Amino acid sequence: MVIPALLAAVLFLSLGAPAGAAPAADRLERFREIALSRLAVVETTGGALDPSVQGEIDAILDGEVLDSLRAGGPYASAEFIRERLDSFSDAWGGASLRIQSLGEGLLLGRFRLSAKGVGNSIRLYRATRGEAALLRAWHEGGVPEVYRWGNPKGGGVEFLLAWAGEAGAQSWPLRLELWRMRAGTLAPVWRSVDGYPDGLWVSYVDISAARITLRRELRYPGWKPGCDVQARSSTAGTASSSARPHASSPPSPRATARRSQS
Repeated sequence: MVIPALLAAVLFLSLGAPAGAAPAADRLERFREIALSRLAVVETTGGALDPSVQGEIDAILDGEVLDSLRAGGPYASAEFIRERLDSFSDAWGGASLRIQSLGEGLLLGRFRLSAKGVGNSIRLYRATRGEAALLRAWHEGGVPEVYRWGNPKGGGVEFLLAWAGEAGAQSWPLRLELWRMRAGTLAPVWRSVDGYPDGLWVSYVDISAARITLRRELRYPGWKPGCDVQARSSTAGTASSSARPHASSPPSPRATARRSQS
């Protein structure tokens, strides 16, 4: 019948944007302007992004996520928000905007704007009873990735942040941080910089199912890249989240690692 068909069409169109949200076209058009005038330049030159520009980009993306979360219902789902963010990725080919649900009303966004580490961020949102807010944003420099780590004993949610720096001849710098949200409190559980203040350089890393496997490059006074003898001094390790840290292990949250000389 015609009437049911019209009702279905209206319902479909109504899901295009949350009620009360700023027009998506306005945000999208402004994001496209910034991408072409600012992001394209720093991507080419490798320069820094002006703080005011960074702030405007963050506000645009935060607005898109928070409007959907406040609208609730299907609009607040990670799937719906992901589709909204895809239009921004389409507007700027250098962008990769990913968001995932952590449960307990938490959504974690990994927003890559540049492969050179310019303008990238990780952002944690929370929605409760129609209210939504940005809980924390990380701007560490480098290329970010996020991983849902697991459900710790005592409740809460854990997630792992990884930041990869500019690659060298055979390895690249990596920073890892494990964070926990419990009873409304967000706090770091473990950070690689605490165990490796001079930096953690790796030639291989794989993170999956709350498990880290990596090959760490040992650096010391007189170290030079590309030397076969020094390359053999690197260590390979596998670490899981189910054990406690070992003093000589590769960095890993609460992990006992098996080390072997390569």
